[in-house]
Parts: sequence; structure tokens; C-alpha cells
Amino acid sequence: MDGVSFDVESGDFFGIVGTSGSGKTTLLNLIGGLDTPSSGNLEVMGHRLDSLDSNGLALYRRNTVGIIFQAFHLLPAQSAFGNVELPLLLQNVPPSDRKPRVEEALQQVGLDRRSDHLPSELSGGEQQRVAIARALAKQPRLLLADEPTGNLDSRTSEEILDLMGRLNRDYDLTVVLVSHDETAVRATSNRLIRLEDGRVVEASKT
Repeated sequence: MDGVSFDVESGDFFGIVGTSGSGKTTLLNLIGGLDTPSSGNLEVMGHRLDSLDSNGLALYRRNTVGIIFQAFHLLPAQSAFGNVELPLLLQNVPPSDRKPRVEEALQQVGLDRRSDHLPSELSGGEQQRVAIARALAKQPRLLLADEPTGNLDSRTSEEILDLMGRLNRDYDLTVVLVSHDETAVRATSNRLIRLEDGRVVEASKT
């Protein structure tokens, strides 16, 4: 990244667009605490990520951020319920609290009746919804999505973006979405930056 500077307000649906190689995923990985900046300041939800060690970044990822990837990264031998429950196990959430949180997350994405199905028994769109529910079950303050519709057909992509927009509005969830599809991001987000070669070349409200 080269001289990138911007603010994301709580409750924003913030889009990051650009062509392949423009730095979108690198920027999202920095915000998600998956990469560390070599210079500059990076503060997210009160956490100075540029000054955290590996343990601090792990706690930040576990407790503050939900991340949705283009590849669904679902465990094939686990049901939808089991996949959504996994991060709660890592958070040491008691069993009495895990079940209602998983059920609520699956209901939010419209899969409460498919909770016992394995990923192989679900469509691509349904698998992405499970991945979204897995991130939501953590009750994150910030939801990061890296090309969440990249492996989906156009109709399913629209449904997923509509779902994320609804979650942003209904739950005041801050969302940062990375995509190469600028038209779709402009239709969904309320703020947007466009990257070229690691630089911000446009910052606007949509």
C-alpha cells in the first residue's frame, strides 16, 4: 500500500473496489489483522493493529472481527450447524450459549431449516450463507468480506449482497466489502474507495 489514508465510521457499509493486483485483499488483510503494516498507523475499533504482537492480533481476530472469504472454507465433515459453531468453540463460549447463537445466525441468513446439512448437500449460495453465519455467530463489531460473490452466479451474488446490506441496516453492523464488481458495490455500499496500484484514486459516498 502507498500512502493510503481513510476512515470507516461505525455502521458504514464500506466498499473497496479495484482491478486484480490493485491492493484490495492486502488492505482487507491489514484491517483484519491477518497482515501487519510495515509503516504507518492502523487503528480499528480502538485497537492499534500496527503495535499489536501476534497474540494481540489473534485476540483481535477472535473477538472483534468476522471475516468472509471468497473460498467458503467450510469443514466438509461438519454440518452447517457445526461449521457455524466452530468459532464459538474457539472463543470458549459455554454450550448453553452456543446453541442459541448458532441458531440465530443461521436464521439471519435463512438457513435455519438446513442446519443439519453437510456442505456437499448445499448449493454454492447456501455455502456462502453458512460462511456468513459463521462470521455473525461471533457477534463481531466489524464484518470483512473478501470477494464474497466471486464464486457465485449473478443472481446468487445479488442475493448475497442484498443479505449483507440487510445485516448492515438491521443490526447496525459495520461492513467492509472488497470486490472487483464496482457496479454491485456502488449499489450496496454507502461509502467507497477505489484502488489502483496500492493507492486510493477515488473516495466517495454512493
